[in-house]
Order: sequence, then structure tokens, then C-alpha cells
Amino acid sequence: MPTPEFKFHFHEDGYREELLDAFHLAYGQFIRQFGQTESTLSYHLEEFLLRLYGDKRFEKDIFRALLGSRRTPDLANVTKLCLEAAIRDREPYQKDDLDEVTELYRQVAEIRFLRDRMVHHAIHPGWRRGQPVYFRILNRYAVNNLEKTQEILLRIEDLEAATEDLKTVCIRLPRALWLHDHGGQGPLQPWLYKPSQLIRSQYQEP
Repeated sequence: MPTPEFKFHFHEDGYREELLDAFHLAYGQFIRQFGQTESTLSYHLEEFLLRLYGDKRFEKDIFRALLGSRRTPDLANVTKLCLEAAIRDREPYQKDDLDEVTELYRQVAEIRFLRDRMVHHAIHPGWRRGQPVYFRILNRYAVNNLEKTQEILLRIEDLEAATEDLKTVCIRLPRALWLHDHGGQGPLQPWLYKPSQLIRSQYQEP
């Protein structure tokens, strides 16, 4: 659900409530998909290792003990290190596969930054003359130096784009690791979520 069309006044005709409903829907879908994607990345890493070493119950238990509960930065490092080893020793892995995995995790890292800011800081809707309706994330109460206070402005559409990219990562990673059909993929579409579209600035005290 995109940002509702702005009406006459932010607080008239129930616009603020309509806007918040659209935001909460997009935000809930985003948070749910992030968790789903993080679990999927863990699953495919384990699946990749079992493909290399054989799908045995003992090995699965060992891999689970070693991998534990990792978050995306650790998953990225472990996946890339294991893939580099596979490129040196196993067909059909190639450098292009490593480049693809690196690109996927780079996009996940950008989205994770947004997720962390949204989860840990207050979010308020706002509007400035001549600009689209936005939501502001402010880290004012998470810094001990007000000069480091930063505000980030985002739109509902940014959340929806990030959610779609997280779904795309879940499709592209198993192909890069040769867990699914590697052919017939066609040209890769550009990422929908673009961090450069967020408005980042130092917060000015009113």
C-alpha cells in the first residue's frame, strides 16, 4: 500500500490515521520479511555446506553447533569464506558466484541498517512544504554528543522496496550457491531499495 495521496491538511479528514495504517502495514511486512530472510540465509548456508560434505545427520548436527545463531554480518563472512574454498576445490563454483553472493549481502547490509534504525529509534510522520510525506527516524536519545544527532527521512515506498529486495535475496542466493537451477535466470533486475533516496542530515534543535 503506497503513501496515501496527500489531502488538504495533515490532521484533517482522517489523513493522519490513513497514513499511519499504510505505514504500519508496510513496516510490519518489512520486519517480518527481514526475519524470514535472515532465517533463509542461515538455511541456505547449512544446505550449501551439506552439499559440499554430504547430507548426514552427524554432519548436520556439527554444522548447526558451529554455525549457531548468526546474524547477517556473520552469515555473510562465513558464506563467502566457504564459497572461496569451494571455488578453489570444487566444480562448478566460480568467481562470478562469489561476486553475486557479495552483492546480495551488500544489499542486505544496507537494509539491515534501516531495520536497526527503525527498531531502536522513534519514528514520526511529517510533512514539509514542497516535499512528499515522509517518516522521520531520529537518534537523538542514542548519542551522548548532540552534534552526532542524525535524522533520516524515508517514505512508505522505501519500506516496500526493501521488503521486495529481501524476497529477491532469498531467490538469488541459492542459485549463486548452486543449490537450485543455475540456468535460465535472465538479466538481473536492479535493486528497488536505494539507500541514496533516504534523506540524511544532522538534526537541528528547534
